[in-house]
Amino acid sequence: MGGIFPSFMAEECLKHADSVTIGEGEPTWPHIVADARNGTLKRNIQRRCSFDLSSMKIPRREIFYQKKTPMTGTKT
Repeated sequence: MGGIFPSFMAEECLKHADSVTIGEGEPTWPHIVADARNGTLKRNIQRRCSFDLSSMKIPRREIFYQKKTPMTGTKT
């Protein structure tokens, strides 16, 4: 788990997940995947690093907002 709630309530989240990430996930994710592949996933992952979110690519949100026709529900 990761995000705002797990960052502040890690112990609560660990009741429902194998691992909790505290802080920004973007720079941590490659390490989490590598740890999981190696069988060394930590329960509480806290990597302190500076990460500038403005350097991230802007998500392509338009792919989620395609119109559907009222009768068929298919995308147009």
